[in-house]
Amino acid sequence: MLRLDLTKTINCPMAGRVRQSRGWEHEGRKHVNRNLFVFMIKGTAEFHFNGRVFHVNPGDAILIPKRTLYTAKTEDSCEYYFLHFQGDLEFCDGVPSFSYERHHFSFALPPVQSSCVFLDEYLQTGERYTEFLSRIGGCIGNASETTHTARMLLNVEFERILIMLGGICESAYSKRRLSPTLDKILLFIRARLAGALSVHDICTHFNLSRSYLARLFKQYLQMTPTAYINNEKMHYAGELLQNTDMNISEIAEYLGYCDVFYFSRLYKRTFGVPPSRDVKR
Repeated sequence: MLRLDLTKTINCPMAGRVRQSRGWEHEGRKHVNRNLFVFMIKGTAEFHFNGRVFHVNPGDAILIPKRTLYTAKTEDSCEYYFLHFQGDLEFCDGVPSFSYERHHFSFALPPVQSSCVFLDEYLQTGERYTEFLSRIGGCIGNASETTHTARMLLNVEFERILIMLGGICESAYSKRRLSPTLDKILLFIRARLAGALSVHDICTHFNLSRSYLARLFKQYLQMTPTAYINNEKMHYAGELLQNTDMNISEIAEYLGYCDVFYFSRLYKRTFGVPPSRDVKR
C-alpha cells in the first residue's frame, strides 16, 4: 500500500508512450527523485520490486516510489504509457477507515478528513479501462505541447487520475461497504427524489422481487424500502424549506406527494416538528 501526500505539488518532468519488443528486460534501477507510473496498453509484462512480482496486463497500472529498486521484462511484447512524477509517495501499512456515507439527503458535504490518497502498488481499472486510457492519453498529449498551460493541465489531470485510482482502492478496502446491488439502488433513489418513486419502480428497474428488496434493506439498513425513500425525501424537504423560497405545497408536489397533509405528517414524524416550523424566514 502507498500513501500520496496531496499537500505537495505533483509535477511530471517526463512522460511518454513506449513499445517494448519480445524478450525485453529492464535492469535494476532506482529513480532517486522521481516516482514512476506505468499504465499497460497492449501485451503483458512482469515488474519486480519491494519483494513482490506483479503480472501487468492491459488496463493495469504500476506505481513505484522513488528510491525503489525495480526490474521489468516481457516474454512477448508490450506497450505502455509512463509518467515520472515528483511528489511525496511512500509505502505504508494500510488504508485508514474513512466514513463519508450519508444516511439521508443533505446539501451539506462532509469535510475532507485527509490530505492524502492511498493507492496499491498494482492497480486494475477493469471496466473503467477505456476511461483511464483516455485520461492518461490526454496527459501524454499535454506533455507533447510546449505551453505553460499544457504543462499545468498535465500535472492537474495526472493528480486527478491518481485520486480516482485511490477511490478504487478505498472502495475495495472499505469495511462498511454495502452490497453492490444495494449501493446501486441507493444511488438510484437519491437521483430520483424529485417526483414520485415507488418500491415497484425500483423492483422493475433492477429486475428484483419485492421480498428480496425488503431483505436487502432490512439486512443493511434495518428499515423498509418505503421508509428509506420517505426518510430521504423528508431530509431533502428540510433542505428545500431552509434554502429556497418554495412553500410547503410546492415542495410536497415537487417531491411527488399529492396530499400536502400526508407530506406534513411524514415531516413531523421524521423531525418532531411540522414543516411550517422550518420554513425559510
